[in-house]
Amino acid sequence: MFDYLIKNGQLIDGTGSPARRADVGITDGKIAAIGDLSAAQAGTVIDAAGKTVTPGFIDIHRHADGAAFRPGFGEWELCQGLTTIVNGNCGLSITPCSGPYRGEIEAYLTPVTGELPADADCSSMQAYLDAARKLSPKRARRRIVAYVESYDDIAFWRTLLSEFENEERYFQVMLPSATSLAKGKKMVLMNTLNTSELGRSLIACVDSDYDFLLQGATKVSHRINKSPYIFQTYGYAIENFHCFADSLHEVCVQATLNDRHILDFPAFLKRYSQIAYPLFLWNVWFYRQHDTHTFPMYDFNACVRLQEINLRHPYRSLDEMQKTVSAKLSELQARFPRYIDRVEQLGTELERLGLTPDNTYLYIQGHHIMDCVVLKILIPVCTVLRREREQEIKRLAEHNEQFRNELTGYENSQVNVSVMLKKNSGYKNLYLYQWLKEDIMEFLEREEQSRR
Repeated sequence: MFDYLIKNGQLIDGTGSPARRADVGITDGKIAAIGDLSAAQAGTVIDAAGKTVTPGFIDIHRHADGAAFRPGFGEWELCQGLTTIVNGNCGLSITPCSGPYRGEIEAYLTPVTGELPADADCSSMQAYLDAARKLSPKRARRRIVAYVESYDDIAFWRTLLSEFENEERYFQVMLPSATSLAKGKKMVLMNTLNTSELGRSLIACVDSDYDFLLQGATKVSHRINKSPYIFQTYGYAIENFHCFADSLHEVCVQATLNDRHILDFPAFLKRYSQIAYPLFLWNVWFYRQHDTHTFPMYDFNACVRLQEINLRHPYRSLDEMQKTVSAKLSELQARFPRYIDRVEQLGTELERLGLTPDNTYLYIQGHHIMDCVVLKILIPVCTVLRREREQEIKRLAEHNEQFRNELTGYENSQVNVSVMLKKNSGYKNLYLYQWLKEDIMEFLEREEQSRR
């Protein structure tokens, strides 16, 4: 679901490509999608049929030196499609202007540049810029850049970091390279490895994958767990947060507009975790030994993948998974009996890190949990909830026209389950999220002390 959706417009994207019909979805003040978004939902929908949609225009020759300080400046500019203006590029500017010549200079230039407030300091370019920055509080605040792995990660880290913005600082969440499309954890770490800005105006925000559980067993794990300026999810990835069991009912409500409880998601994922847990320990143990071949992650995922779920007997899918897990567990124990005690000891160590038999799903590969477990549950649940609502509409409608209108309205209000899950932010009570908040707070406190 977008914040704004501009539909049916003729798009000119500024690249030189021919104009084309395209919709534009906007989330958090930024373009999130371009294309055929006819099935998408948004808080505000703008019908641009018969109109042209373009990027903001840049006025490359403007004399708004003084006008920029007037209340309401920018409103008329926006009406013209202007989002950026350039001042002083022809050598005519109200600054620098100082000493006995200020009055004379202002009298000459004001008809062109606009009148400055009486208390504005335009004695130097720096003084003028300082005054201009006060017009935009966000620009006056100190910027801390947060490098993230991918586009999908921006919203999550933005949600977290915005809680710590104030009059003195703000965060800009962005991909690790401004000169290429290179993304990913490796790129984030590479771009923060040898920069003096790390911890001053730059932080790195990454998925833990197994690095938190590895506790320094690899070079990457050692670096992530040691650095106070690299923030990790602790659970496997952001997808695990979106799949937080306690928030899944709300996902169903938002997707179907039906608040009836069909399945106890926390109980289901608890049981799922309990079944997967002993096999998961073996998978992590091998990775701690730098052995990614004997029992690789894709083999583990294949063992803990859910089959299609029958909502009349949802736990049967877990019973089938139990058989697969037990067979693989027996195989590993038979092949590596000397490792059994060590794997059990690993379980004790990982429990101190927050991993228990009840919450293992938070530490399993995020995309696997989302695609092969949680969506396997959500889709049939939401299908039933939608059918119920449709039947209710049919039952209560007084005539066919009312039925069709009400049904169309309901269908237009629905949101794709997968999209809603990815937008789910009901993880704020999850202990992993609280750990992250504590980490950010400690970082800011250290940073504040170092500046004193």
